[in-house]
Parts: sequence; structure tokens; C-alpha cells
Amino acid sequence: MGNSNSPFYQRLESEIFFTEQSIKRRIEVKKDSPNDSKWDNFALNQIERAKTSLKQMNIDDGWKALNAAKRFEVYAMEIPERKAVAIQVDHETEKLNKWRASAIKDIFGHEHKYEEAISSPEVLIKAIEIRDEHFDNRYNISKIAHGYFTLLFALLCISLISILIWFIVQTNQDLNTLSTGMSMIGIITGVLLFGFLGAISSSILFLRKTFIKAGNQDMRILSMILLSKIIISSAFSLFIFFLVKSSLAQQFDIFSFEVSNIFDYLALAFVSGFSERLAQKAIEKFTGKE
Repeated sequence: MGNSNSPFYQRLESEIFFTEQSIKRRIEVKKDSPNDSKWDNFALNQIERAKTSLKQMNIDDGWKALNAAKRFEVYAMEIPERKAVAIQVDHETEKLNKWRASAIKDIFGHEHKYEEAISSPEVLIKAIEIRDEHFDNRYNISKIAHGYFTLLFALLCISLISILIWFIVQTNQDLNTLSTGMSMIGIITGVLLFGFLGAISSSILFLRKTFIKAGNQDMRILSMILLSKIIISSAFSLFIFFLVKSSLAQQFDIFSFEVSNIFDYLALAFVSGFSERLAQKAIEKFTGKE
């Protein structure tokens, strides 16, 4: 259940109230006018649906129902008001993605005279619907991204705490002894932890870039992309460690640097987890691929 004191809940509650008052005012003004479209019944039904969704804490569905109610109001608008709404929607196309903006501009006409949108409520309603779909999708994307960011930050905290515990266990609370007397299992564990830390850090930056340009469908498959990125990057950090430890690195002159102590291995593991290209370049050089 959500929180009725949250700003998201209160904003929707406020919008429902004022929209309902606006619709009732239009109904009162138009009560003596013919109403073949029955827009008022449809609008009030959507308002009731928005209220029900609000009580169920379904904010997304509440906004969709509220926006639908607002679109039905177009039937009751006079010509000047329809033109004002058309101009507003036209200017809002700057916020939309390319195909939606192009669709709205084609509906209004390239000269932006709005004749058809003004004379036909259905045309204007379609333009508004395309705009509303964009913001509905952005809300969905934001909600999905919020969940991913929360998970990644939790994993980041876990990895940092695990690294701290690993340091304490391996050094018996004496960092000066870290470079000596460490078992192979201890080194591999540290390499994996730092590789995991690099993979999580890289995934957070990757998600930030993806969120800016992602579509709704892109975000649905993002969980598999992030999971595979974390697993593969962590595995690459372990691969780089064994490659550096092997004689092949020297024979094929894969790396232009020398690794002399555990801190070098840990730094290399983080870089390998953060950037998959390091492991890919090492594999290509090892296999002779240009």
C-alpha cells in the first residue's frame, strides 16, 4: 500500500477534485444544450475510476483515468477554447519523443492553423491522447528505473561492506600485513569482490545513460541486461586475474604494465569489472584477433 500523505497521492487527489468541479460546471452550463456525444457521462465515469484508483493507491491508473476525463471535456469546449488547447499541445511537442511530436504536428497541419482540430473534437482529443501517452510512459519508466536504482545502490552497499569485512578478516585488523601471507582463496575472494564493485558501479552509470533515452519497452528488458552485465563483468575480473598470474600474459605481451602486489590485483579487478573492454581486448590479443 502507498502513503496517502505522499506528494504523489496528494497531487492526484487535488487534480481529481478540481477536474471534477470543472466538469460539473460545464455540465451545468451546457444542460440546455444538445449532448449527442454524452461526454458528461463518460467524463464522470472516468472521474469515479480515478477516485477508485486513488483509494487503491494505483497512482498510474488514476492519472490515466483523470486525463481521459479531461479529454472528454473537449466536446463541451467552444471554438476559442479548443484553439487555445491546440496551441498548448502544439508547444508541448518539444517535450515529446520524435515520432509523437511529428504525429501531433501532422494532425494540426504543418502551418499550425488548427482548423480540423478546432472543428472536430475527435481530432483534438487524439492529439491530446498522444501527448498524454508520452507522459504516462515517462512515469512508468521513472517507476521502473527507481526500482533498479534502489536495487543497485543496495548491492553497492553490500559490496562495500563485504570488502570491509574481507579486509578485516585477511589482515586481522592490520592493513600493513595485507600484501603478505594471503592464501590464494583469500586473493580470489578479494578479486571477485572488487570485480563485483566495479560491475555495480558501471551498471549504475549505464542505467543513468539508458534512462535518459529509454522507451517503455527498453526498460522492461533492462533487468536482464543489468544482471548479465554484473555477472559477466565479475567473471571478467576473475579471468584477468588468472591471465595476469599465468605465463601467457608475458609470452604474448598482453599487458603493458606489471602487477607486483595484491593492491595491483584488486585495482585491476575493479577496472575489469567496470569496463568489459579490458577483458575483451586481452582476449582478442591472446587469440590474435585484430
